[in-house]
Amino acid sequence: MVSNMSSPFLTIPRARSTIWPGSQQTMGELLDQDKLTCKMLRQASIKAENEQVRKAAEVLLVDRERKIREYIDGGNLPRNIDEAVAVKVADNGVFFKKMRFCQFVTCEIMYF
Repeated sequence: MVSNMSSPFLTIPRARSTIWPGSQQTMGELLDQDKLTCKMLRQASIKAENEQVRKAAEVLLVDRERKIREYIDGGNLPRNIDEAVAVKVADNGVFFKKMRFCQFVTCEIMYF
């Protein structure tokens, strides 16, 4: 997970209002339309030429991963591949190891 310490005063609404490079839309609009993924935000937070885009990507990535983690910690499974990858990156795959173990135990119970 990217730390928000490099841009402590950039708010989420301001980050969402940043225009995405090569687009006429804001990062918030693209996130709401599921056209901007965690992977894209992660890459932009590292490689974006525009410092404002880089900082906005950091802030939005931290916020998005926090929301995904809360959703999954609430007992829900990832809704799409972007969420699954974000969780795997955030917890180094621990969630998926637990999920595989649960599937194994379920199969053992069903067959015996």
